[in-house]
Amino acid sequence: MAGRISDKLLVFDNYALMTTIANPIIFVLELSAGKLINEIVLEDEDLLIANPFKSLNKIIVPTSKGLYAFSSKECDKIGY
Repeated sequence: MAGRISDKLLVFDNYALMTTIANPIIFVLELSAGKLINEIVLEDEDLLIANPFKSLNKIIVPTSKGLYAFSSKECDKIGY
């Protein structure tokens, strides 16, 4: 994981979602092992504009191009 860790961090259960500044990737870490277990890659030139949050068993990610909603079963883009 290259770059500076941003303040846009979400911790839930045994996982943490974190980003680095100027990087369109959200890293999913398992906290008990301290391991990177997944990455969520946003579209080109799409940047986080606020902290990700959890709602209705989905992770909501506000970006410069709209909202993304992630769950273990699906990924939706909401907005423009």
